[in-house]
Amino acid sequence: MSDGTNLKIRGRFTARGWFILLAGTTLVTFGVLTSLRTLLVAGTTMLLAVASAIGHQAWLRRRLRRAELRVTRTTDPPSPAWGTPTAISVRLSGRRLPRVIAWWFGTWIVDQVSAQVAGYEGTVALQFSRGGWETQYRVTPWARGAWPLGPMTLRFTDPMRLSVLRLSHPQTTTLNVRPRVSHDVSGTEADSAHTTGLITDRAPGTRRPDTDDTALREYSPGDDVRRVHWPTSARRRRLMVRAEESAPARPVAVVLDGRLVRPTGALANALGVVSQRSHRANAAAHWPVDLTASIVEALTAAGRRATLRITAASGYAEPLLADEVMDALTLLPDLSESSPPAELIGAIATLENQSVVVILAPLGDAELARLDNLVRGARSRNRTAIVVGGDDPERSELTARAFARGGWQVVAATAPDDSVLAVCHQVVAS
Repeated sequence: MSDGTNLKIRGRFTARGWFILLAGTTLVTFGVLTSLRTLLVAGTTMLLAVASAIGHQAWLRRRLRRAELRVTRTTDPPSPAWGTPTAISVRLSGRRLPRVIAWWFGTWIVDQVSAQVAGYEGTVALQFSRGGWETQYRVTPWARGAWPLGPMTLRFTDPMRLSVLRLSHPQTTTLNVRPRVSHDVSGTEADSAHTTGLITDRAPGTRRPDTDDTALREYSPGDDVRRVHWPTSARRRRLMVRAEESAPARPVAVVLDGRLVRPTGALANALGVVSQRSHRANAAAHWPVDLTASIVEALTAAGRRATLRITAASGYAEPLLADEVMDALTLLPDLSESSPPAELIGAIATLENQSVVVILAPLGDAELARLDNLVRGARSRNRTAIVVGGDDPERSELTARAFARGGWQVVAATAPDDSVLAVCHQVVAS
């Protein structure tokens, strides 16, 4: 709500108003010089019309400042994912807003629409209704992030259209556009079991754990030997014990390569048309973040304690908990130029002996050498690397081989050709 002190109100004459003012002044001048009553009457009438417009403008200024104008914006859904059709309702009202403003004055009220929300810069017009003005329109947000709805601009003219009064209402509403999550990843009981299977200690090449296996964990010093599950221990070639029902699930660290976080937002042309090329580029920029959000959601739904680490030069040193991930991914800036690959290698080194899912871009020769030294001899289990290929397939293949030599499960993906859901299933079902 606005108390009137923050409203920016500006008034001016229209082209018609300036013409009437100039013509009236000229007629009065010639009427005085020539003593022609007709010219004096006509000129005086024109000047009175201009004075009336000025009076209307002064009265309207005062009423608008006292009207306690309030802008209400609602969205459905409240926090949509990018690419999701969204209905936006806008209403302007005021407790002391006289109806004569809508009936007598020419009124034009528009609300600003940002390019990130609608795909193009534009405005929507409000229509008069009982107690104020309102409208509803639909958009498809093209970029994740926090985007403003508004501000609102009001324009009023007097009945003779001699003057115009413009008012800018500063109140805006933030629309949070979130990453697109593939909910089906953990939407069924079978998928939930597959997600749990991703993080269990299963040696490469062995069969999928059965129902008993999901309640097992690796033997730790001090465990009661009577809880050893000998059939599974023989199959896995290491001691496995029955886990206590209250035992906490092993945490999973998800690592997102900051080089994959690129600018988003497909902007339309002047006609509001988004080209196929820009749409594809926008989908490719969103793809790694959507995949990250989907994996964290799937792990959380399966009862895993997931954390997220984003590799960047600064600002993301601490891992994010599961309930912080979605907000952080929504507000991610462009990190593609501020995320050296060395940060990714350092993050992997700090997560030794943990369950890890890494989403990364192909590595260069120097980083591949460091990665070889890091994973050499460490036959890691419960570690998955999703290599998001770029313009150099050979570099992607070298990166995948480096992780495979260290015993990592490797998933090769191409954005946006591979669906997020398919990659998630490939990861959690392995």
